[in-house]
Amino acid sequence: MKVFEPQHIRNVALVGHKACGKTSIAEAALWAAKATPRLGNTQAGTSTLDYEPEEHKRVMTVSTSVASFEWKKTKFNVLDTPGDANFLRDTRVSLPAADAAVCVVSAKDGVEPMTERVFGWAVEEGLDRCFFVSKMDTESADFSRTLEDIKEHACREAVPVQLPIGQGAGFEGVIDLLEERALIFGSGDDGLYDWVEIPAQLRDEASHARNQLIEDIAANDEELMEKFFEEALTNEEIVSGLVAAMRSGSIVPVFCGSGTSNRGVTSWLDAWTRIGPSPADRPAFVGTRDGEPAEVSADPEAQPQCQVFKTIVDQHAGKISVLRVLSGTVKADLTLENVGRESGKERIGHPQVLIGKKMDAIEIVKAGDIFAVAKLKDVHTGDTLSSDGFRLAAVELAPPLISRAIHAADPSQEDKILSGLQRIVEEDPGLVISRDPQSGEVLLSGTGQQHIEVAVEKMQRKFGVSCQLALPRIPYQETFTKPVKNVEGKHKKQSGGHGQFAVVMMDFAPAERGTDLTFDDAVVG
Repeated sequence: MKVFEPQHIRNVALVGHKACGKTSIAEAALWAAKATPRLGNTQAGTSTLDYEPEEHKRVMTVSTSVASFEWKKTKFNVLDTPGDANFLRDTRVSLPAADAAVCVVSAKDGVEPMTERVFGWAVEEGLDRCFFVSKMDTESADFSRTLEDIKEHACREAVPVQLPIGQGAGFEGVIDLLEERALIFGSGDDGLYDWVEIPAQLRDEASHARNQLIEDIAANDEELMEKFFEEALTNEEIVSGLVAAMRSGSIVPVFCGSGTSNRGVTSWLDAWTRIGPSPADRPAFVGTRDGEPAEVSADPEAQPQCQVFKTIVDQHAGKISVLRVLSGTVKADLTLENVGRESGKERIGHPQVLIGKKMDAIEIVKAGDIFAVAKLKDVHTGDTLSSDGFRLAAVELAPPLISRAIHAADPSQEDKILSGLQRIVEEDPGLVISRDPQSGEVLLSGTGQQHIEVAVEKMQRKFGVSCQLALPRIPYQETFTKPVKNVEGKHKKQSGGHGQFAVVMMDFAPAERGTDLTFDDAVVG
């Protein structure tokens, strides 16, 4: 893949509740861009991004995947994130690597619990945001109901920039309110469409929606508002006003389509190349340098700085680190300092671009872009690789919620458990390994039962360590509740020569709760 300047890059995180259609949208984009040989399908197990056996088994994303492709002279780096509550920590860690979040909402199911959570994280991170109402071609799809649900439960600033032409089996196109035209989908799954006039029966609805969109855009800018009341705004003014309103968060545009049939995805890509933020539009990253506040921006000529936002452990290729270039330009064999770790210098061997598990070499990666590199010495998710000591703080995650004791099915493999677990935990920052100091059990802690089960399945598949999970043993403890006096203990030992004999009388009494044991020696004579 060729080298792209920051202004021609779009880093997008697909977020939303599980099974809302995120991966299908990413698969449709890859197929439309001819980056994959077919339209991947999660239900059929042919997805490029959900490639792990654990994902095939559960038919859902359990780990963030990266897909890089070119669309009309713009490079898209799409982060397909998990939506199940068990795996949301991976979503949270990935968000700082994106410049925008596309919150996917099913037209059939509407806003679901994790939709609100991940959208709130995107707001916290200061990302540009939009909604994509997916599954418009499924039975019971309802765009108007879903839009109202979004406004009520997720984002009052949501404003449609597209209206569907039909829904369910009759979903055949969308009305582009910015262009004031309609596009009708082709019969294939390649995402092609034709521009047509807005159907007569939908003109009044489209005109009302466009006027509302323009009014919301003008309300964000005093000059546009004055012109809005005096004369019609030009298309260029409308688009530039929408971009400014998106940056301020006063408007969150809503698109619609279907990933499984590749309808509406290419029109979203076309729109996002125009209105989506590039790394050059993002505010500077704020971190520290030598203990003092510092910031870096997406300038290819600046000193190179990168942050690791994803780690992949492969039994053949070893550890693969996925990084975003915060500033500067990264080249093959560049040496950077791993700030905050004793390992010190790290050499970037051969940068790669990712499409799921497939990697292609690239010689140069400029500021704002995303790349992968294998076999770094001691690099973990959240680490900053810097040329001048700059460090960006890692995302702080909430502590795990449950723990399970883990035992090797074969006692001879007990030693392999810890090494295997440590490699799996490198891949998933939401997992924590510990050892109970009283029972001696190895504990694996995570968000939920399924989270821990997936980790164990991965460890067994990748490293051949078969394990069993159990509830942790609880070391119940007893103590005295009232004084006990004159407890007799005798010591006798006879092994030739002078024997040993002693009688000890002991008194026991409870101490205050929380205090240590105390021993008073009252032996006399």
